Amino acid sequence: MKLLALLAVCAGLATAQSEPISLSGSILGTNGLPLRKANVLLQPQGPPSRGQAMPVPYSATSDPLGQFSFTGIEPGRYILTADDTGYLRGTYGARAGIGSAIILNLAPGKTMTDMLIRLIEQSVITGKVIDNDGDPVPRIQVRLMHKSFVNGQRQLTPSGFAQTDDIGQFRISGISPGQYSLTAEPQLGNTPRVLRQGQPRSQTAEQPVLTYFPGVSDAQSAVPIKVMAGQTIAGNDIRLLTAPAFHVRGSVTGLTGNTSRARVALNPASGGVVVGGATIGSAITKDGTFDLAGVPPGFWKIAVVNNGPVQNLGSRTIQVGGQDIEGLVLTASALPDIHGKVVFGAGCSAP
Repeated sequence: MKLLALLAVCAGLATAQSEPISLSGSILGTNGLPLRKANVLLQPQGPPSRGQAMPVPYSATSDPLGQFSFTGIEPGRYILTADDTGYLRGTYGARAGIGSAIILNLAPGKTMTDMLIRLIEQSVITGKVIDNDGDPVPRIQVRLMHKSFVNGQRQLTPSGFAQTDDIGQFRISGISPGQYSLTAEPQLGNTPRVLRQGQPRSQTAEQPVLTYFPGVSDAQSAVPIKVMAGQTIAGNDIRLLTAPAFHVRGSVTGLTGNTSRARVALNPASGGVVVGGATIGSAITKDGTFDLAGVPPGFWKIAVVNNGPVQNLGSRTIQVGGQDIEGLVLTASALPDIHGKVVFGAGCSAP
C-alpha cells in the first residue's frame, strides 16, 4: 500500500514537471502600432537549479500583428527582450527603456499571455570634423558621451562612437533620449607633430588634440546636445583643435614581482570629470622610468596600471603647461590580500 502511494506521488511529480510552459505577447512601436519582424528573445538568468541543465535562450519573430509566442519552455528564470530595425532594444518591465527588467519565474504548467514590450525609436546624430581652415579631417574617432558615476566618481562615459569617413563625416545611431557631449579624438601621442611653415625647429611642434563640440578644449565649455526619441540631429560639426605637445617623464617606485605588464597611463581630466578614451600610455623600463610623448596642455589623470594582479591603480592629477615635465615620481603599492571564510547556514553545504 505504501509502495503504491509512493509511486502515485512520484507519478504526480513527473506529470507536474512535464507540464508545458508557454508565453505570448505583442511588440508595439512608439506610436502604439504593432511592429512586425521584431526579434524577441527569452533569455535565461542565473545558474540552473541543482540537477538541472542550463536553460537555453528562446527566440521568436513577431508576426504582421506584432504578436509572438513561445511554447515548450524549460522551467527557470528569464528576461524578455525585443529589438527591431530603427528602434532601441526594449526589455519587458523596463518603462520607456529605463529601469530594471522583470525576472520571469517560469514554473511547470505556467502560461503567461498579453506580454507587452513598447520599443522606442532610436535617435541619430550626424556631423563633420573639420580643421582650422574648414577642410574635412578623415579617420578621427568621434564619441558620444554622457555623465555618469563610476566607482563614486563623475565621469563622461561613452554611449556610442563613429569614425569620420574620407570626407570627414560621421554618423552615430542607436541613441537613447538624454543629454550628451561630442568629442573628436585623434590618436594622442602617436599623431605626427607638424612644424608650420616658417616656424623655427626650436619651437614645440603642434598636433591635433581631444576636442569637444563645437570646438573647445574642455568638457565644461562643451555645448550639450539634447536628444529626444526618434530625432535625427544633423550639422554637429566639430572644429578640431591643435596644440603644442610635450613629454611627461619620470619614474615609478614600489613595483614588485613581475612588472612586465605595468604601464603608466594618462587620461584627460576636465573640471573634475574624467573623460573616457583618448589615453596616452608608456611602458615602464626595467629601471622604473617612463616617457609619455605627445601630451597636449591641460589637466590629466596619471596612474600606474597593470593587466595582471598587481599594484594599486590609484591616480593623481597633473597639469601640463608650456614645457616638458621631468622627474615625476609615482608610487605603486601592492594590492592587499583579503582573507576570510564562507559560512553556510543550516541545511546548506559547500558546492
